[in-house]
Amino acid sequence: KNKVIIDGSGLDEIHCGYDKYFNLDKKMDLTISQDKTKSVHSNHLGKILNNLNYNNGLKKVFDNYIYDAMYKDLFYVKLPRALRFRDKLGMASSKEIRPSFLNPELVLSFFKLKTNDHYNKSNNLGKYLLRKIYEKKIGKDISNLKKRNIQTPQTQWFRNELKPWVKNFIKDLSIYDREWIDRDKLNLNLDLFHNNKMNNSFFIWQMINLELWSKNLD
Repeated sequence: KNKVIIDGSGLDEIHCGYDKYFNLDKKMDLTISQDKTKSVHSNHLGKILNNLNYNNGLKKVFDNYIYDAMYKDLFYVKLPRALRFRDKLGMASSKEIRPSFLNPELVLSFFKLKTNDHYNKSNNLGKYLLRKIYEKKIGKDISNLKKRNIQTPQTQWFRNELKPWVKNFIKDLSIYDREWIDRDKLNLNLDLFHNNKMNNSFFIWQMINLELWSKNLD
C-alpha cells in the first residue's frame, strides 16, 4: 500500500497564522525579524547584493500590510524553505506528502477574505475563520488555543552545551578572508546572543553552513 501524509504547510502563510502579522507596527517590513540581529555581511558583499538588486522580489505587492507579509512569506521567505524540508523528509521515508492547504483556488480564496476573517482583535488570534468553522465541533477551549511552536532546541544548544564549540568555530572562519562576512559584526551578534540580549540563533546556523559549503569551492 502507498501511504500518503496530509501536511498543513501553508495555512499560516495564507490565513494570518503567525503573531508577527498583527503584532508589528504597520510601517515595518514584516519579512524582517524584530530581534536585534544585524546584518553580518561585509561591505564588499553588501555592494554586490545591491548591484544584483537582491531585494527586487520583496517589493510591496499589497497595500494591506498583513496581506503583503503573508504573500512574501508564501512565495519568498518561510514556505519555500519549509517545503524543501518536507520534500526531503518524504523522499527519505518513501512517503508522499500532500500540502492540502496549498490548493491554488483555496489560496486565492483566502487572499480575498477581509482582514477580520483572518485576525480576531478581541483575543489576538489569527486563522480566525478556520477557528470559527471548527468551534462547534471541538469547542472554544480547543479552537481558541494559542499557536504552539515546535522547534529543535538549537538556541539552547548554541547558548549552552555547544557554546564553546560555536565560539571556537566562529573565531577562524575562512569566509572572513573571502570578504563575505564582517568579523566584528558577527562577533557583536554572537555576544548579544550569548548574553541573552537576543534569541535569534539562526545567523549562527547560517554561518556554520556557509563555512562548510565554502570549503567545497576550492
